[in-house]
Amino acid sequence: MKNLNLQNRKSVSLLSLRFAYLSLCILMLIFFSMCTNKTREYTRGIGIYPGDVKEDFSPEMFIDKSSYRNLAFHRPAYHSSSYDYNLTAQLVTDGVKDLKLPNWVSTSTSQHGTLKKNEREWLIDHNFMTMVNLKSATQVEQKGNRWYLTTQLTNPSEHPALMVRLKVVRKKSGDRILPVLYSDNYISLMPGEQRTIRIELEHADTRGEKPHVVVNGFNTGKVLE
Repeated sequence: MKNLNLQNRKSVSLLSLRFAYLSLCILMLIFFSMCTNKTREYTRGIGIYPGDVKEDFSPEMFIDKSSYRNLAFHRPAYHSSSYDYNLTAQLVTDGVKDLKLPNWVSTSTSQHGTLKKNEREWLIDHNFMTMVNLKSATQVEQKGNRWYLTTQLTNPSEHPALMVRLKVVRKKSGDRILPVLYSDNYISLMPGEQRTIRIELEHADTRGEKPHVVVNGFNTGKVLE
């Protein structure tokens, strides 16, 4: 009987200890949760007023539903060099409250007319590599089933022309002719330099049209023929 009483007392004491430990854990969880909730009342996140919300008298933004609509919703943001902006991407109508679109800069040249979006700063970028006009003269001769073209390129400007590329197309359709043999291609022309390029191709590849040489390059502008 004594052994049974001792075992019963031990089991009761173990249950009491477990219950006390569990109660202590629950009380600690409640305490920390109350502290956390209390702390949240006095902070609104990083970069926002950190004090008591009741003491925050800074102005708040609200939506003007009477005369405002979300212009950014499903609208593209234009990058640098678009229109007249020079910094980061932003809406063309960002911050504008009007019934019509704002004005923007339209750039044009006598050679190319109104320039494309990525070319509008060419006149003011102070980059001497922007535009170089070249002169091109091509002699075309057919001998049997082969065509022989001789193109003379001249750089009359004061700036180098880089990555000057020649390609042969059909004169009427403009389709590129392949294969073609070039004596040289993707060349650079220094100021005042001349270069002669010899080209050969099969007559069957022209499909009955006369071959024509097209010249372009990294900073090539108008090609005078």
